[in-house]
Amino acid sequence: MRLLSLLAAGCAGVASVSAHATFQQLWINGVDAGSSCARIPQTGDDVTVEMHQQPGDRACRNEAIGGNHYGPVLVYMAAVTDARTAVGSASNWFKVSHMGLVSSNPDYFGSRVLNDNCGHYTFKIPANLAPGNYLLRAEVIGEHTHFIPTPSTPR
Repeated sequence: MRLLSLLAAGCAGVASVSAHATFQQLWINGVDAGSSCARIPQTGDDVTVEMHQQPGDRACRNEAIGGNHYGPVLVYMAAVTDARTAVGSASNWFKVSHMGLVSSNPDYFGSRVLNDNCGHYTFKIPANLAPGNYLLRAEVIGEHTHFIPTPSTPR
């Protein structure tokens, strides 16, 4: 198996932005990788990102993404020369996973899946990814209001 070196963009000193949730932990094949940001998973392994609305709050009794923050969960990666020193804002990101509207009766978005799974979202590292160093970025887009047209709804 080829090895990848991942660095969670949230741990890489990326400039702060105004956000409701933070990407706090990374899991590889179901094992909490701890507080260190650099990981070396095998290509194709399961990677779980853990996100919560409040920094440091990993309690499952609280919704990971509370309130009316319904929307998709997205995960991106970027190939870099050195994951420990790379600058995320200067990287070329590509999407490796997403979960949008899971069900429309009732509306059930990826953010609700996070809430049902204590802030965890699991995806597979693409098997065709070249070996090397990568940054990993996860995000939840909170669509505070959403409109899903029906066939009888004019646009």
